[in-house]
Amino acid sequence: MNIKKYSTKGILAKIFNDFQPSNSAWIASCYDWIGEAVQAIGFHANSETKIAEVCIVNHRGNFPCDIEGLIAVYHNNYRLPMGSDVSGYGIVNWHKDTPKDLDNQDVVNLDKLIVLLTTQQNDYIILIDSGVLPTDPQAIAQEELIKTTSAKITNIAANFTLATPTQYKGLDYYNVNKNQIITSVEEATFRIVYWAFPTDEDGFPEILDTFKYKEAVEWYCMYKMMLKGYNHAQLKWTDAFQMFEKYRQQASNEAKMVGQDDMERFKNMWTNPNFNRDLWQNGFIFGEQQTGYIR
Repeated sequence: MNIKKYSTKGILAKIFNDFQPSNSAWIASCYDWIGEAVQAIGFHANSETKIAEVCIVNHRGNFPCDIEGLIAVYHNNYRLPMGSDVSGYGIVNWHKDTPKDLDNQDVVNLDKLIVLLTTQQNDYIILIDSGVLPTDPQAIAQEELIKTTSAKITNIAANFTLATPTQYKGLDYYNVNKNQIITSVEEATFRIVYWAFPTDEDGFPEILDTFKYKEAVEWYCMYKMMLKGYNHAQLKWTDAFQMFEKYRQQASNEAKMVGQDDMERFKNMWTNPNFNRDLWQNGFIFGEQQTGYIR
């Protein structure tokens, strides 16, 4: 499975280099065309998992512009259920069982520690893959860092306890309407966990970094440019469209190739299922849906 990403700024540079258009009037439209090409291919770079704050005013709040799918909604460190009348759900959720609500700084520290732990674990894997033995001092030192960070996470997570349904405050809820979140809370700041379309450091969309994928996107942009009146000495718009069609299906098939871990996970999902009935209420504290930001 290819997970390497390529900024669409590179597609613009590639068009300039390969076809040398005489002006730059097409650039503004090119970003729309790239999005159309990605939709036509039918597969894009893996979504990023992000966390963001949404300001609720008059029971409504706007989602971030890069949202692709909603994972969870939190208010005052409670995970809110989706629906209208949730009074009969017997909702169970996590909260800090002390007179004082969970301090926002605890949440911030927990987020940072989980990101740090993920980085340290990845560094250890890279270290072992490079040929360093687990008994090597360098590997042992990395293991100690992982243990230390894990202990800190455990200490903070210990402040979370499972509440009974009667302790759930207010039975607030949310719904989704177009690009807005509609909620029973009149004014507040929600924290949402969501899937986002991948972007680079400048906010430009990213696509899969494979030859066929980049070729498909580039030829689609050329096809659209020619429909707008751009003339090429050797090519017609039909030539550009045929080249796009040639690479489109190849790019889609190549992108969908899975790795061994993906195949093993898919196999276990069917041959060794382990249903977690408490997955929703556990949220991102101890559930499988760990995002790297909330656990």
